[in-house]
Amino acid sequence: MGGAEVDGKWVPIEDELVTSLPSGTGGGEGGFTTIGHRRIVCFPTVTATRLRFTVLDSKCEPVIKRTSVYLAPELTADIPDAGEKCSSNLHFFFSSPKQMMIDWDTEQTFTTFRYLPPQASKEGTVTHYTLWASTDWANWTKVAQGEFSNVVNNPIWQTVTFPPVRAKIFRFDADRLAEGERMAFDDFDICANNQ
Repeated sequence: MGGAEVDGKWVPIEDELVTSLPSGTGGGEGGFTTIGHRRIVCFPTVTATRLRFTVLDSKCEPVIKRTSVYLAPELTADIPDAGEKCSSNLHFFFSSPKQMMIDWDTEQTFTTFRYLPPQASKEGTVTHYTLWASTDWANWTKVAQGEFSNVVNNPIWQTVTFPPVRAKIFRFDADRLAEGERMAFDDFDICANNQ
């Protein structure tokens, strides 16, 4: 049962209403009945300038400390468990606690990087990243930079797509971690253009 903390006691919130979703998206005035610590409500991607959160009924006055909205990656049909591997002929090592180097036997054209954060802990989870590509270890091109939105509360495969780039080496920089001083992962993958 979800709710809010009032005077040190957990009080259930009976009903909520999400009114920011347009009709026909499974939203409109769609509600749910309970919330709790780190409650995640998924809905189709929409473009909005404002969101409204309304509590329709509660056993006492609710206290909401924080709400957040995230743009989560889409799960695709070719990845039933959101983690089908693309590459196998790669080698990797850490050049520093927050930098991973990924090397292939041959130069290829790549379009996608995927990161599976640690599943047992948020220690070392990368929340903000920069991805670089090179053919010779000397000249680097930035191919992507960004944030894995809500990755701490929803640690599924994170997918970064970028325009096709010819490379033999990738550098994955952890610009910010959820916790700790050393990046961690359960898995990662980089997909060539033909995969």
